[in-house]
Amino acid sequence: MRDFAIGSWITERRRDYRLDLLNSETIALIETIPNWSWRVNATDKKREEDARMLSEYINRFSWLKLNFNSQYKGTNIGKRSSLLMQKWHSEILPPRTKTILEAIPHWSSGLLHSKKLQKVAIVRAYAKDKGLETLKTNTIYLGINIPDFVRKCRYQYWDGTLDDEIISKLEAIPDWSWQPLRYSDEHMLGLLNEYYSAKERKHLKRSTIYKGEKLGLWVETKQQSYRKGKLPCWLTIALEKVPSWRWRTGKQERPINRSASPDRQSIRFPSGL
Repeated sequence: MRDFAIGSWITERRRDYRLDLLNSETIALIETIPNWSWRVNATDKKREEDARMLSEYINRFSWLKLNFNSQYKGTNIGKRSSLLMQKWHSEILPPRTKTILEAIPHWSSGLLHSKKLQKVAIVRAYAKDKGLETLKTNTIYLGINIPDFVRKCRYQYWDGTLDDEIISKLEAIPDWSWQPLRYSDEHMLGLLNEYYSAKERKHLKRSTIYKGEKLGLWVETKQQSYRKGKLPCWLTIALEKVPSWRWRTGKQERPINRSASPDRQSIRFPSGL
């Protein structure tokens, strides 16, 4: 008879029994082994205790407070939660432990949801500290790339895949918008008006940088969009109200007829965006 890892076989059969993977005939046959026991081992007991502790922690503090180093009742509950999530995804937890975990709010997206809530809190802190209007392409705040996270949330929002709790918390942030291009355009439009309102500022070049923003490049982009017929109506009207503004159509500049019709003058920016 070849070598047989009896210890591994016993562990596997007990695991299969806990996961309800054994049929009645196999169970009956195994139970004929003298002194056999389906007892729950110490590891399973510990995991069940960890699951109960995590459930208590989340119900008391929410996922927002949980990180990898979170401590609760003398235990690193953050690390334990990560291990439980790994075992849960591997489907090797006893049914009772699985039931406890799956009863925790947002368990299925668990730590991912927790991390996203933490990032939302950082965005809220940034908005309070500096204002969303100061965001630039690579703004890093408390270790988070704010524009990158905001952009992903906006995409998920329009795809209909963003969690309702995340949506409500983002919308509670002052000046939040689900329209990233509009928000950026309004900011740059304000800078453009400010630039032309200042004395001794007559010509804007493509390389012009104003208050840390590439204002000249933004203007060039909007000129190109206008020539392609892709510039939003509200932005077209707003730009034509900027002092000294001219549309560049090919090699020639087209002056603006400032005697706008009543219909054009009555158009306002959409509210709530």
